[in-house]
Amino acid sequence: MTVSDRLDGGVRIAIDDDGPGIPDAEWSIVAGDREITQLQHASGQGPWLATWVTDRHGGDLELVAADADGATVAIDLPLA
Repeated sequence: MTVSDRLDGGVRIAIDDDGPGIPDAEWSIVAGDREITQLQHASGQGPWLATWVTDRHGGDLELVAADADGATVAIDLPLA
């Protein structure tokens, strides 16, 4: 995990994971691009926790990189 200042005074928290990555179908649900149904839902708690924290604090969640070696997700939070 890295934390860095943004030019607008906010902060970026980047989380690196060396697991199997986040499948496109799962990320699209977490990002709100696809509807959640009984058959379509994300399986991991990490992406949902990141989404919840981001939404509660008025930030943005971004999938920075994803491949077979893992993924990097960034949470951009505004200046409080």
